[in-house]
Amino acid sequence: DLHAEISYILSNTKQEKLTYVGWSQANTQMLIAGVKEKYREFMRSKVNLWIALSPVAYLRHSTSPLLRLVTDLRLGGLIEKLFPKYGFLTGTVWLHRFEDILCDFTMGEVCKFAVDLLCGSSLMDDRRMIERYAAHFPAGTSMKDMNHYEQFFLKDVFAEYDYGSKHNLLIYNITNPPAFNISKFVHGIPVAFFAGSHDDLVQPADYQRLLREIPPGMLVFKRTIRGFSHLTWFTGTDTAFLQYMTDFVSLLLTYNPV
Repeated sequence: DLHAEISYILSNTKQEKLTYVGWSQANTQMLIAGVKEKYREFMRSKVNLWIALSPVAYLRHSTSPLLRLVTDLRLGGLIEKLFPKYGFLTGTVWLHRFEDILCDFTMGEVCKFAVDLLCGSSLMDDRRMIERYAAHFPAGTSMKDMNHYEQFFLKDVFAEYDYGSKHNLLIYNITNPPAFNISKFVHGIPVAFFAGSHDDLVQPADYQRLLREIPPGMLVFKRTIRGFSHLTWFTGTDTAFLQYMTDFVSLLLTYNPV
């Protein structure tokens, strides 16, 4: 998707390059695009900086209650087989309206619980912002995506989708899905990582593993902010916002001189 998205943006803005700011799974997409041979040169020539907020790659140590439950009960593969053409937590218009009413009626408690179930929250998060976020949460994803996350949990790998040995052989020419070699991430794209110390989805052990595998010299900035959850980047209090925005803007100005 990134190839199409970046091409569309540059075509419409008449710019040669852009800064890619990703949160959570958007960083998973960038990691994959940056190691795949057919996208590497395109990404290098079109992206002048990658800012990653709570980057997701390895999930072995994640404490997300929802994803852990899906994994422990092996629900990802089962649900995909039962409903291969449907999404996970996609909801309907009427369901979302009901969720909004329930959230308002309980003064945000139901919304906060829903968010905590997937990725957690912290004292740095603003309850009003959590309510606003929950109006679009969960936005849903494909069954295949959930099954892929389950594979990350179970096998402690960051790899292509596992279709089973028979189909893997047909698709990848090997029985096991090939791992994404992060050490081969395309050179020429400066990388800036922001992480939170209270992130239930991205735990320190998994994050440190990702940092070790990023090619030397590419990481131009890294910072772990105390008290930040997976969501604080956009649901945080004004105080939380100020804790990272100075560095964020400084990076943008450095790699996008006016």
